[in-house]
Amino acid sequence: MKEASIISSLTELTHTMQQQWDCETFFSTFMHIFGTAKSSIDRALRNDRSINIASEEMGPQMMRADVAIPNRAYFRFLKNDEDVRDSIEVIKSSKEFNHPKAKLQFIVCVSPRQISVYDAVIDDTDSFPLSSLPEQYSIFLPLTGNFQRVKVKEGTEADVKACTRLTRLLDDLIRYNNIEDDRVHYVHEFVRRILFCLFAEDTGIFEQNQFTNAFALLTDKQGSNAADFFSDLFAVLNCPEDKRDRIGRPLAKELLAFPYVNGGLFAEQIFIPDFNLSTRDQLLNCGVLKWHEISPAIFGAMFQNALDPKLRREMGAHYTSEENILRVINPLFMDELNAEFERIKALPHQTTKAHQERRRQLIALQEKIASLKFLDPACGCGNFLIIAYRELRRLENRILDELFTDGFLLLADAIKVNINQFYGIEIEDWPAEIAHLSMWLMQHMMNQETAAKFGIAVPSIPLKSSATICCQNALTTDWNTVIKSEECDYIMGNPPFGGTTFTTAEQKAWLRDVYPPKAKVGLVDFVTAWFVKAADYMQGHKTIQTAFVATNSICQGVQVGILWDLLLNKGIKIQFAYRSFPWENAANNVATVTCVIVGFSYYDKSLKELFFIDKDKHLFEKLVVNISPYLIDSNSSVIVKSRNKAFNAPLNLRFGNKPIDGGNLILLPDEGNKLKEHNPEARSFLKFFIGSEGLINGTWRYCLWLKEEDKEQWSKIKPIMQHVEACRKFREKSTKTGDAFKWRDKPWSFREQINPSSAIVIPAVSSERRYYVPMDFINDQTIINNSCFILPDATTYEFGILTSRMHMCWMRLIGGRLETRYRYSRDLVYNTFIWPEVTEEQRSQISDLAKEVLLIREDHYPQCLAELYNPESMPSDLLKAHQELDRAVERLYRDKPFEDDDECTSFMLNLYAEAIANEETKA
Repeated sequence: MKEASIISSLTELTHTMQQQWDCETFFSTFMHIFGTAKSSIDRALRNDRSINIASEEMGPQMMRADVAIPNRAYFRFLKNDEDVRDSIEVIKSSKEFNHPKAKLQFIVCVSPRQISVYDAVIDDTDSFPLSSLPEQYSIFLPLTGNFQRVKVKEGTEADVKACTRLTRLLDDLIRYNNIEDDRVHYVHEFVRRILFCLFAEDTGIFEQNQFTNAFALLTDKQGSNAADFFSDLFAVLNCPEDKRDRIGRPLAKELLAFPYVNGGLFAEQIFIPDFNLSTRDQLLNCGVLKWHEISPAIFGAMFQNALDPKLRREMGAHYTSEENILRVINPLFMDELNAEFERIKALPHQTTKAHQERRRQLIALQEKIASLKFLDPACGCGNFLIIAYRELRRLENRILDELFTDGFLLLADAIKVNINQFYGIEIEDWPAEIAHLSMWLMQHMMNQETAAKFGIAVPSIPLKSSATICCQNALTTDWNTVIKSEECDYIMGNPPFGGTTFTTAEQKAWLRDVYPPKAKVGLVDFVTAWFVKAADYMQGHKTIQTAFVATNSICQGVQVGILWDLLLNKGIKIQFAYRSFPWENAANNVATVTCVIVGFSYYDKSLKELFFIDKDKHLFEKLVVNISPYLIDSNSSVIVKSRNKAFNAPLNLRFGNKPIDGGNLILLPDEGNKLKEHNPEARSFLKFFIGSEGLINGTWRYCLWLKEEDKEQWSKIKPIMQHVEACRKFREKSTKTGDAFKWRDKPWSFREQINPSSAIVIPAVSSERRYYVPMDFINDQTIINNSCFILPDATTYEFGILTSRMHMCWMRLIGGRLETRYRYSRDLVYNTFIWPEVTEEQRSQISDLAKEVLLIREDHYPQCLAELYNPESMPSDLLKAHQELDRAVERLYRDKPFEDDDECTSFMLNLYAEAIANEETKA
């Protein structure tokens, strides 16, 4: 069944049950909704023991005997709502549920108003009102046999459970308390405190299960006094033990046993939502999780993703991996700090003087890392800040291990690195709350790690410090109000990507305000705003270094000329970079984004680090003198800009023909053949019609190719005129500012009318997997549409140059991307390419080698270009012919072969820079 149908059917079922509760109707309808055969359902309800494997005993709290179908679910129907959750544990331990032949994934305990569900696959229990069943439909999708839980690649199952349970609790509290969207943040603050308590009772801040046990003991089963419980608990956690008599009301001994927390976490009076039976059960379900297994570095981001209703429907969760975060922070600052530690550690220390000098340098290094300050201006749930803090604490532990070989008087005082060194800006309040909390929790975990290393306890409470997380719009906020630029050392993060097509009008306004007035912000990704904002913030402070993750499009195509021309003119230098690589998340079914990491500052280091990751995910590093904005090793940081006119190309590249016809001048093959059959006089007005996809895959259609000078002939052919009139109507009804309307008086014509006797065709978009962009020759019987470029009157010499490695490298470097595919451009790729100066002999040699490529392609007919240029199946003789052509073209530029594509592109960039300089000199 379709998911929409499941939701609709469950909604109808819950409405029916609200009007008249009936166990057998519920079971029968529910199981049928999720695909169980009606015959199996009926036999189970008749207690046919060949299919109903449930216990036949019936307790006084039950409405009827249990029902269970193998490979499906075990059902129990109860009279009282408060018995539902407890019954799960009883059934879990029963022999019927655990029988090896049962293979039961679910236990479902139901009362007239409440439902609890246990999923054995993930060992997880959910409780919610029966009225919420349609919203929780995804829990039961495995019953259909078409779905299964997503396996998480990183982290633990506890992460996924925590994400699911806590966000469900948040949802139901909002719903039960009728909280409007603009007041949801009040509940977020409450849930942040709950998160702390759950984590605290499982990691040694509180006694084991102290919070969950107190909540279970001091609140009634309906949850009616939960608000009073939390009001008293928060007051206790905010008050030192020796001053609790000032709270002014009698408190249970279980509450007075909680320690003083401080740190501002429980200081303010906040909104405390009312609970009911369902939300009380959900909080108790949260309490049984193994919170010590959950890393604060990732669970915050999981909760943030879970707040998106679209993501909640997926049976799993995803988050940015620690590996990717380390790719940012290691070259930004950790590599240098670790190297400095290793240098000091290796110093001789046998003599007293040498020992004292080594000790002095170790203390200086500790003081240095404790003085550094970090800003993430798009911090989300704080992942980058949390991992950075953790790595600094681990380095500090290594320093302390060298400093204090004889132990500590007071270990807590020896720790200098603090979460108050970290600053974040986040536009949404819920992630900001989670980031704030996560820093506290990571501080506690690192205190435990330090304590385990040295065998001395490090208390985490009372809380004495806090990260600064500001809930603001980073693009409309002066970052100096968060941390003054003269105090900041490092800026880092993963700002929102937002390609130009998907940027909202509001985001474009923010983007416009960050850039200079005349910048073409309509052509740049949203993420570039953080680069510009950081450059402005850093100006005048050479010590600040920044590293951001971004889509690789910011270092390709026209965006380079907009973003990097601005930054380089300000004096920004790229200090390190990761070339394009897939930014992977942790769920198997989450699409990857191709990203880059760019580290930059106003300080110019003598050597820069250029990283790249191969297809097998091996990491390589190259030390270079200069990193181009295209993220290659190049002595020149020149930026290639679009040109209306080519430097020295022998021919002008043209755009293909744009029909703007609403499909009325284009005919499918069968339609065209039928027209020719019934109207032979129409044959001369039909031509083959292809675009990028047709050129590459060997497919085609027909088009009507009509010229004004032939109007007397084609206007007499009725079927042709029907197509022309249909095109006229389409254009007349189109937007008056568009191309179609402008051509309404020529409904027989394409916008362009280019039909050369011979031409090279280059597809505008081609797969990034192909090393060579497939291109081909056409004659005047084929019309090329506007998804291709045309080079009229081209010869095999031009074909040889354009299909060569030299031109392919240039295209991959300078051209933009459509998603991840290559996007060829006339103004940016063809017109900026520097053609070699050749003799007639050299021209003839290239032409002959190009002919050989074309002849071999013909030998492999009927394989299309897609098959011929598939990197996994490209014919060996075709590849060899291309490689011979490549070497010949390279020799036109220089005698020495290029070691790799990077050297080739760097060479071409230098040629471009020389051409620009010569052009400016002449001007």
